[in-house]
Amino acid sequence: MLTTVHITTINLHGKPETVFHGDTVSMKAACRIIDGSAPACMNSHVRARLYREHGGEVRIGMVSALVDETA
Repeated sequence: MLTTVHITTINLHGKPETVFHGDTVSMKAACRIIDGSAPACMNSHVRARLYREHGGEVRIGMVSALVDETA
């Protein structure tokens, strides 16, 4: 399985800025990357949704993360 993570935020000028874009080995690793880049950690319901739907979008404050898990 390949899990792709794309994390963006809004910079001081109000424009989107990429924080991280890359592949990880698992959904667990993707969640750790998001937790490290966001101002707060994801809660258990959001984690469960990402696992159940094999990815999705997460928004924590001004940080937006897209996760896609493919076979």
